[in-house]
Amino acid sequence: MTGNTAGLYNNTTGNVTSTNGGTGNTGSAVLAIGTSLLPPSIAKSFSPSSIPVGGTSTLTLIITNPNAGLALTGVAVTDNFPPGLLVAAVPNVTNSCGGAITGGTAGANNIGLTGGGIAAGGNCTITVSVVGTNSGTNTTGNVSSTNAGTGNTASANITVGNTSPAGGSSVGSSGSGGSPTVGVADPAIVKGVDPSLAQPGAAVTYTITVTNNGTAPALNVVVVDPVPSVVIVTGANATQGTFSISGNTVTFNVGTVNPNQVITLHVLGNVSPNVQPPVDLTNTAQMGNLNASALLHIAKGDLPSTGEHPDDAQPPSIPVGALVGVVILLIAIMGVRRLA
Repeated sequence: MTGNTAGLYNNTTGNVTSTNGGTGNTGSAVLAIGTSLLPPSIAKSFSPSSIPVGGTSTLTLIITNPNAGLALTGVAVTDNFPPGLLVAAVPNVTNSCGGAITGGTAGANNIGLTGGGIAAGGNCTITVSVVGTNSGTNTTGNVSSTNAGTGNTASANITVGNTSPAGGSSVGSSGSGGSPTVGVADPAIVKGVDPSLAQPGAAVTYTITVTNNGTAPALNVVVVDPVPSVVIVTGANATQGTFSISGNTVTFNVGTVNPNQVITLHVLGNVSPNVQPPVDLTNTAQMGNLNASALLHIAKGDLPSTGEHPDDAQPPSIPVGALVGVVILLIAIMGVRRLA
């Protein structure tokens, strides 16, 4: 085969066939004559790139096909987020790359693309809303394609703090000096369990309380509670927002928590009947970079009204008969002393 004209040539066979096995697939190959076959490239950005704790930013991935004479197929990339960055409760995912989006669901820590396609010389865009609790640098994996190989990675920085994109958590009415007042969100989380002392098979309820002690709304609040397997999750409820249960992990998409607002979340479960007491079980819920824990004592036998752990060592008891014997002996000793 001889090539006389520079360019990229994608040659695809017809279907392979057999008399007794039917029709199979086609095969393709790209031939570059007098030019280079270039892999896809990727760029990314956050808008805004500075948000308050719990604030929302739009992550944008742009994938470009640098080949003017060849459409790219099988385009793929994975973007794993750094700690403190999650997909927002309302993901708002868009995709002009075709194929299928992976990840990108509320509370997920990644987004990706498989099986995408880009026209010759074209580009495509993927966007998703993310919520941040920590500053960091987010770097994608390498972008790749089936017919042009593997390209670059892309990085972007996001700054998260008690400031809004404009420089304050929120701007309220003017103060006495005529300048706008700046508020700061201050979310907090507390957790408890009832009862705190339970037997195998007993029902327990974890209560998570989310508050905002600040002067500005806490935005896109997400609470994740990975309950240890010793307690079997049976349900959940919340006074605001939505929740999802995956295995033994409960994710609450609370949304906005206004100043002085109190949100109550419940995780319902049963202590495994197969657990061997005594067990002290700590369960920790996460809200961004904040944690709250509750301690459950799992005991065997009847639970005392004092709330003491039944398996703790107890003071030795003295039989009633022994006490009577001691009293009689003391009386006899006193009688002998009087006679003497």
